[in-house]
Amino acid sequence: MSEENFNETMLDVFIFEINKHLESLETQVLQNEKNSCFTKESINEIFRSMHTIKGSAAMMLFDNISTLSHSVEDVFYFLREQTSENMDCSNISDMVLESVDFIRAEVEKIKNGEKSDGDASELIAEIDMFLTLLKQDNGVVEKKEQTVNNPAQQFYIPPEPKQNTVDVNHYEAKIRFDDDCGMENIRAYNLIHKVLEFTDDVHHVPDKILENDESSKIIKENGFTVYINTNQNYAELYETLMQTAFLKSLELHELDSSEISVKQIDLGDVTEPDMTIKIPVLSAKVKVKFTEDVRESTSMSGQSMISVSVNK
Repeated sequence: MSEENFNETMLDVFIFEINKHLESLETQVLQNEKNSCFTKESINEIFRSMHTIKGSAAMMLFDNISTLSHSVEDVFYFLREQTSENMDCSNISDMVLESVDFIRAEVEKIKNGEKSDGDASELIAEIDMFLTLLKQDNGVVEKKEQTVNNPAQQFYIPPEPKQNTVDVNHYEAKIRFDDDCGMENIRAYNLIHKVLEFTDDVHHVPDKILENDESSKIIKENGFTVYINTNQNYAELYETLMQTAFLKSLELHELDSSEISVKQIDLGDVTEPDMTIKIPVLSAKVKVKFTEDVRESTSMSGQSMISVSVNK
């Protein structure tokens, strides 16, 4: 697949998925108007939709969409985690619908080959102020949190590449995508593309993501394993990988300095080149596992088909 065709396919997938989530958001708001206010289930659905839109837009570098979605996601994260006694349902509905209108207008620009250049700063400021007042009304006192993340990464804007060879850390990440997300090879490609923004010392199994027609099947059955050497610390890398769209599970291990060869995954009838990649040995000192039991899926569970042209 040529790079031009691949990028066009990615754009088609992005537009299709975002429109599906926008339709779901509108349905949830209209349904809640009938119910007089938001139910726990609808809050979860809206949170998941905004989380997915945020991740997909960030992956495609549409930062205005990603940033706006992040703000709305924060509101529904609060509503999901806290028992809100003072919920202005009408204002919340308006906030969601205004955000949907903005995102839909930007997606239409993208669809028409135009630049996604809409300014959502005023709407974002209103949403952030609404969340602040919502917390105050419910007796929540905010504490300033220390973070190891670069402020420029707050909304997952790609960091500047850094290739300092001093104090390089070594990691193994084992990733699985949602069962029904489809196009696992494209999900894997986007993950690697994001990692390459801060280090070019990356190896992965399977090795050929796009060139091998069987890579989606391999990744779905065996998962996607990535070996990363980077100056990022554990928390920074973990946060970066957690923004992967359609993430089902993540196991991130910090490795020591010894070198071993990657164990070849059994590819059955699929022919892969001999892979002897030098990577560090797994250390037992750090191991964090993220699964669906700890955090809800980042995608809508019912989506298993996409509408793109046959040649793609």
